[in-house]
Amino acid sequence: IDTKDLATHRVLFGKVTGLRIGDNLRPLIYHGRGYRAL
Repeated sequence: IDTKDLATHRVLFGKVTGLRIGDNLRPLIYHGRGYRAL
C-alpha cells in the first residue's frame, strides 16, 4: 500500500488480505532474506 525510504532501507507497508488460525498450521518468519516455517 505504501513505501518509506529510511536511511539505507525501503520499508514496505501492506494490507492483510487473509488470516488462517489453527493448531496444525506452521507460522512463517522472515529471516536472512527469506521466509522460514517454524
